[in-house]
Amino acid sequence: MALAAVLLSACGSGDPLEQARAMQQGQDFAGSLKILQELVVERPADPEIHYLHGLALVRTGQPSLAIWSLRRAMEDPKWLAPAARELARSAITTNNPDMAVEAMTRVLEQEPENVEALVLRARARVAARRDFERALEDAERITALDPDHIDGLVLRAVALLMLERADEAEKALEDLEGRAADVDLGLDLGANFCVARALFSEAKEQWEEAQQRFEKCLGSFPSDLTVTSESVRFFDEREQPERSIEILRQVVAADPLASAARVSLAQRYEATGRGDEALALLREGTQVRDVELASVAWVDIGDLHAARGDFAASAEALGKAVETSRDPRPELRFQHADTLVMAGDLAKARELAAAFSVPAHRELVEARALMIEGRLEESLARFDAGLLLWPDNAVAHYYAARVAERLGNFDRAIDEYRYSIRSGVAASNARFRLARLHEAEGAFEEAISAARHSTANAPIDPEAERVALRIAARIDRLADFEPALRWHAAQPEHRGPAVAAMAQGVRDRSGPAAAARFVRERTPLDLRDPRNADALRELVISLAAAGDAKGALATVDASLAAQPDVAVFHGLRGLVLASSGAGAAAVRAAYERALALDAKHAPALLGLAKLAAASGENDEAEALFARAAETQKDAQLGDPEPWRAWAEWLVSRGRKDEAATRLEALLEHVPYDAAAALRLSALRAEQPDGGEQALALARRAVRFGGGAAAYEQVAAVHRLRGESEKAAAAQARAEQARARQSKAAEVAPAS
Repeated sequence: MALAAVLLSACGSGDPLEQARAMQQGQDFAGSLKILQELVVERPADPEIHYLHGLALVRTGQPSLAIWSLRRAMEDPKWLAPAARELARSAITTNNPDMAVEAMTRVLEQEPENVEALVLRARARVAARRDFERALEDAERITALDPDHIDGLVLRAVALLMLERADEAEKALEDLEGRAADVDLGLDLGANFCVARALFSEAKEQWEEAQQRFEKCLGSFPSDLTVTSESVRFFDEREQPERSIEILRQVVAADPLASAARVSLAQRYEATGRGDEALALLREGTQVRDVELASVAWVDIGDLHAARGDFAASAEALGKAVETSRDPRPELRFQHADTLVMAGDLAKARELAAAFSVPAHRELVEARALMIEGRLEESLARFDAGLLLWPDNAVAHYYAARVAERLGNFDRAIDEYRYSIRSGVAASNARFRLARLHEAEGAFEEAISAARHSTANAPIDPEAERVALRIAARIDRLADFEPALRWHAAQPEHRGPAVAAMAQGVRDRSGPAAAARFVRERTPLDLRDPRNADALRELVISLAAAGDAKGALATVDASLAAQPDVAVFHGLRGLVLASSGAGAAAVRAAYERALALDAKHAPALLGLAKLAAASGENDEAEALFARAAETQKDAQLGDPEPWRAWAEWLVSRGRKDEAATRLEALLEHVPYDAAAALRLSALRAEQPDGGEQALALARRAVRFGGGAAAYEQVAAVHRLRGESEKAAAAQARAEQARARQSKAAEVAPAS
């Protein structure tokens, strides 16, 4: 094929576009890509070049990069249909069914009887798992145009099944099974029928019959991916994880090349504390004869190490993936270099990036490296360059937002987070960070919207959803969140954190006594279960704040009586004792017991640091403050209190420059912390050349809820700069804010 393409191009004109066409006719898409990458830059208005460029990217395994070019091609009516078709297929492949629906809708507006477009749109709507009525409309339109169209009949049955139209779905399935006897539908379709029957029983909540049907499917089609994945899902939801593990074990034993089952089984081992078994299982995958599958197994090992936070080991595994593959995809080389950046090996990452064939990859690796080095303005410029070439890269938008936050450019960060969410909602935790940013600035509706953005492939982000629940409780809108509340109630690991988040919102709205009542009334919630420790913490903090230290201590002690070896319970005991004025010895004993069980328990480290500081044990205090702050570095927007307390202690020791360094580290990690911004502003204002930074920090504190004190700091900085009119305006706002705060305190409900 490659030889044919070369001969065709040799006989054609000297136009590189003609050469690219000839190469694609000969199936040499990789060869055509090299030409088209230059043509896209040289002739940016040519829709055919964009189409061929997108097609080459799709055919060379780079569907994410293809999206931008295909969209450009769709702007021309002549290229709309072919470009939209490729875009829809790429979007479904990359888990973006909404994009596929949009593309096919544009085609159908021009060609309403295009069966292929109807099929792709129906498939995308089914994949989205929330638009089954319209999926059914498309399927019925397909069968009206072609009564024997198998895809249309299957999609119709699936849509009816998901809509729980039991009688019609059953009839459709029977019709399909009847056709299977006369038409060669293939093994895969037979397996799909079997699963559809089981799903139908499940939808009718006929659990025993559904289980029997799934077991029958496993017996008839033991290696079919749909059968195994749906069966595993069913047994997981029926709280039979052992059966799921056994299914996956059988699949891997029967077919060593079943990489998806191998990864799923390894993830289960990892989640249940069997990390060595997980790694060993994935290593077995690297021993298969198929070198490309072996390369994929090395990627899986790299992903496992990355999830553990061991980026050096992850980079090593990805390097082996590149070495193993006969022709490593550009995306794999990019992933390897990107992981080297996260591992801190910037020189090696840059060396590899210099040889990349995809310009966007080079720009983004350099952007990440500059971000690590703290060269933030340069980093953001390189992200801009990379995103110009790859505008739908959700992860790049996410990191651009992180850089913008560190620069204090929060409007830019908001835009980048939104782009990230739209480009790939599951690619990062952009929903959570954007929700927290909006929450911190008091934009509650925007925060809820960001937190609850969902698609079929990322239906819920528990962390982001907890932000929404906290706000809903604060503004008394929990009645609107019943589906989310049911979801959390059904998830044991998420139940306690969700209650804790809502209790925080109740405390903000109605005071600590109301928050304590809220936690106690949320049933069933076993506060002796360590998974519910967050809820227990909110309860005892609220009880203590409401003046019931005795009740707080009794509550903690009840949990300790049931679970005496849980670090967080001992840490809470120390916290309650400290807040109630108990002796230092008792407080210290509780914290030390917590640390004996968990050496990284941040509240205990912080509590002991404060005790050491109070008793003049300065070296011990500093070491403990540092350890407490270190525990929060890897947490997403972790607890700012260790950094704040450390900084205040340093100020008390006359070490203001070091205190400022600690606060800068905090704001790099939690950029929306108004208290830290306000304190750092005051420190910077004391320096001869610190006025500009002091003003920016004071304004940050204003934006993120610093209230009257933040406006007063703005006024103070303006006075230092000799800007009397601006100082007077800021002071007036401070007085208005203080009046609002006083009024709110007067009308607040009694605790």
